[in-house]
Amino acid sequence: MEIASQISVPIVLAIQSRTATPTVTALDVATAPGGPFNAVHLVVYTGPGGITFSETNSLAWRLEHSVDGVAWSAVTAGDVRGAAGQPITVGANGTVEAYTSAKSQASSNLYVYTGGRRFVRLTPVFSGTHGTGTITGALAILSGALVLPVA
Repeated sequence: MEIASQISVPIVLAIQSRTATPTVTALDVATAPGGPFNAVHLVVYTGPGGITFSETNSLAWRLEHSVDGVAWSAVTAGDVRGAAGQPITVGANGTVEAYTSAKSQASSNLYVYTGGRRFVRLTPVFSGTHGTGTITGALAILSGALVLPVA
């Protein structure tokens, strides 16, 4: 069976230029197309900084989870791993990635959510003043569907 029939790849946050923290939609792992799923992989894209990031003017990616989609809590190091399964440092409020100095190159990072809750949301948090936008976006790769094929 080819991989396309075993996964779903929903857009978590459309790629676009942003200057402020957007309102994001939660990902419901149980009702995502083809679901429910057992595994959530999040691909985060951050373009070159629209400004020179600093401690005052920064960008951070925050990952939260919920059992009901209403009460949210920040993930901890036990809820998320890096691309190769390695542990990652999770900062305050579920921060999995933060930019506080100049960023001249685009980057993408993969995170594996292992927290086991039904809802997950990923938010780019802009602090300070961002006169010029930074391109951000994210998608999920959902796998481990309980019913195959997905597509």
